[in-house]
Amino acid sequence: MGESSDDLEKVIKIENAYDVLSDPEKRAAYDKYGQEKMDQGCPPNIEDVQKAFFGKVFTKAKLSKAKSITYPIKCTLEDLYKGKSMKIKIKRKRTSPNDVEKVLECNILKGTPDGHKFFYKGEADEEAEKDLKGDVTFIVDQEKHKLFKRDGADLLITKTITLVESISGVEFGIKHLNGSSFKVASQEGEVIKPGQIMTLKNMGMPYFKDKTEKKFGNLFILFKV
Repeated sequence: MGESSDDLEKVIKIENAYDVLSDPEKRAAYDKYGQEKMDQGCPPNIEDVQKAFFGKVFTKAKLSKAKSITYPIKCTLEDLYKGKSMKIKIKRKRTSPNDVEKVLECNILKGTPDGHKFFYKGEADEEAEKDLKGDVTFIVDQEKHKLFKRDGADLLITKTITLVESISGVEFGIKHLNGSSFKVASQEGEVIKPGQIMTLKNMGMPYFKDKTEKKFGNLFILFKV
């Protein structure tokens, strides 16, 4: 039964973060070059050049765009483990009298993370007096699993055992996400302590976009007595 401080830290992270789903958006800010930077050989700000030569700043005309739409797509943990192709029918409003239906396909790869986005440019509605159609985004919404908790490519199971089992030993079966079953047993003579962790290497989720399809995370079993 392998256990390390890294494994304990990983389990604590999964336990604390499991019910807190977040999708933080990070936006990068650009730096403006001043005279001091120009003296150091940095490129000048194009707006400063326009002001110096023409007395004003020229801006590109922005095309107006219709409203974009976001749809959640429910996926089981089994779907995300094995991969799945999903065809989703959407109805799009058009400026012509009739609306249009279209089927968009989402290729759920093995190990696809929760919150992953599929983007389809110009597949949303048309709006009068708008230059461009809106975009469609599908967001993977991972359903809660009755046995496994997930953190990236790692999985966690919480197993409650009796005091007698913790002293005499424990053996139980697990049905994995791929449909296979296997047995887990403590070592002979081993006493399982509350909060002890068993680490099963390469028994977690497939790594996302791994071309070899041979890399997997770990499966952690957290014992509660």
